[in-house]
Amino acid sequence: MRCPYCAAPLQEDSPECPGCRLDLRRAAQLLGPVPRTEPGLCDSTSALSATERKRIRKRIDELARRFPQVRPQLVFRHFSDGHPIGLHAFWIFNLAAFSSDAENHGQNHGVLLLVDPVAGESAITPGYGLEPFLTHDELDDLLGMAESGWNDKDWCGGTLTLLDGLEGLLERAASRAADALDRSPREAPSGHSQSVTRRR
Repeated sequence: MRCPYCAAPLQEDSPECPGCRLDLRRAAQLLGPVPRTEPGLCDSTSALSATERKRIRKRIDELARRFPQVRPQLVFRHFSDGHPIGLHAFWIFNLAAFSSDAENHGQNHGVLLLVDPVAGESAITPGYGLEPFLTHDELDDLLGMAESGWNDKDWCGGTLTLLDGLEGLLERAASRAADALDRSPREAPSGHSQSVTRRR
């Protein structure tokens, strides 16, 4: 786990970053109120057409049926304040109430994909329940899978490629968790959040 602002290593129970002293309260003070978002997919940039939004929502639904504990959330939004996109992902993931109160800490299996099409940046943030099963490198590879589409402004194609990669990653994570617990794999790993970011 790394700080979403300065990238210093963090422990899960760290009350704040030892490097820059960031915590959720300070992030909220810095960035202000969290923008309203729609469940599943929210595009305030109009990067996606209505047909593309429909295709992505269908893929999210397929993924959610396959892994019912996992809650994918995609947000396309432009941030012009100069702060790292990983900080915005941390802020939105923890304050936008994508999950219920019962789905906190180790029960949080949310995955936030945040894309800024204007700045050409992206970040992915898993909940605490998934974090032990998804490595920083694996999450970075997911963003890399989408990069060729996004570089060509194919926001829908890149996103669908990333969701396909996420499905494979969840399958491998479920197998690793099952091996560690010496049980057969279940549909989803049982596990706030690291953010992996990428600038194009």
